[in-house]
Amino acid sequence: MNKLRVSALSGLICVIAVSLQAQTTSPNTTLSWAQSVKWVIESNPEVRQAKLSLEIAQERVHLAEKTYFPNLAAVIAVSQDLAQGQGSQLSQTLRLTQTKFANLDGQPDIELASAGLLREQSDVVTTLSGIRYKLATALIELWNAQQLAQLNETIVTRRRKNLDLVTAGFESGREHLGSKQWADAQANSAKNELLQAQRQVRLSALALHQILGPNSPLSPRIGLLDATLREMPPAPTFLTLHLSHPQLLSAKATILEKTAAFHSAVLTNSASLSAGITSDQFGSLIGTQSGGNSIDLRVQLSVPLFSNGVEQSARVIAETDLRAAEASYESIHRQVELQVNQAWIELLNARDSYNAQLHFRTAAQTRSEIANLQYASGLLTYENWDLIENEVVNQERLVLSRQKALLIAIAAWHKAIGKDL
Repeated sequence: MNKLRVSALSGLICVIAVSLQAQTTSPNTTLSWAQSVKWVIESNPEVRQAKLSLEIAQERVHLAEKTYFPNLAAVIAVSQDLAQGQGSQLSQTLRLTQTKFANLDGQPDIELASAGLLREQSDVVTTLSGIRYKLATALIELWNAQQLAQLNETIVTRRRKNLDLVTAGFESGREHLGSKQWADAQANSAKNELLQAQRQVRLSALALHQILGPNSPLSPRIGLLDATLREMPPAPTFLTLHLSHPQLLSAKATILEKTAAFHSAVLTNSASLSAGITSDQFGSLIGTQSGGNSIDLRVQLSVPLFSNGVEQSARVIAETDLRAAEASYESIHRQVELQVNQAWIELLNARDSYNAQLHFRTAAQTRSEIANLQYASGLLTYENWDLIENEVVNQERLVLSRQKALLIAIAAWHKAIGKDL
């Protein structure tokens, strides 16, 4: 029994150890864009609410369409006349009626429901594109913080080598004490900047975790930034923009609502048509009495003969509102085109600034290599060498800053065109 207890305890300890190991390693999970999107969709209540509202709007369109379908009803009845002493009677009725005709009625119910669907689609695109931008910027912030921390590690190594070189010059009598102290201060400053960069990595990881939800790792990391976030998108085209942009979807919904109001105003002072066919069959249950059947075909046309003009005024107002909504759509379309063009120009500017900064970094690195050889050979003073070293460090940091600005501009471009998750 004791052996069994020891074995069970050992197994429990192993399970706990494995669990703790999993908890220790899982927070440092390397994230991908697809996994990040999956976590956001699962944990974000706005996404769920938007999609549920869209499903309800789709069902409302289906419900409105069904009102234009014919109604079919079947009735079976059994009756008995106790006073006359007659036997039980069986009657069967089949009734088919049509009260709405799509071509005549203009389908205002469907138009209103379709307008509601477009508005929900607009809300979904707005929600998802906003969440996409928020997620993308959080991933970019973390990735940039990681890159900056790696750069600071390189700078620390660089400053230490510079300190060793200046110390050797001081010991040989070539440099004075001030140069040695300055190089030592720069080395300590590089260490402090590395610590700050590492803290920023942890802070950016926590901010990303808040966006991804409770199921995501506490300390996520990013390896290679996903191509979706770093590749230049194609040049803008406006041929299909109206199919996905939330402002244009909302403007189209307004046109549908005004169209439905116009059709409703027309219907109040126009002819209405209804049709139906009824088939009846009746007879005795025991067959002692004769039965019969009948077919009734009914078509009803209602035409208004006199109106006091109120309906006509309502029709004119509804038609004017419809024309105003169409004009508003054209205006919004031009505004959206301008916004998209502005976002595209900002993206191009960010790309050009980043490419230009790469050339400055290359030049600074070349100057630094030459200056290191000149200083080691005694052909360059410490002050001039230090200026060149500081410049190459600044250019390295500017490259990361310009790169981050470019990535943010790409994310802003995706938001401007209404791209969702």
